[in-house]
Amino acid sequence: MATISRALMKAIIFRVLVTILGFIVAYAVTRDISISLRIFVVHAIAATILYMVYEKIWEKIRWGIRKE
Repeated sequence: MATISRALMKAIIFRVLVTILGFIVAYAVTRDISISLRIFVVHAIAATILYMVYEKIWEKIRWGIRKE
């Protein structure tokens, strides 16, 4: 079972990558740095929380895990 710190680190690294992409898309659509940055921050926080919850749910699901 993964520790909360491992799950958090995975979530942060993943969010950095995906959020950079989100910022690029937001800027391409809005052509406004201020709006793009606001979208960037809100999306990063919400998605990180969602990913943490998602990881914790999957830790409880035993489907696809072999007993050793």
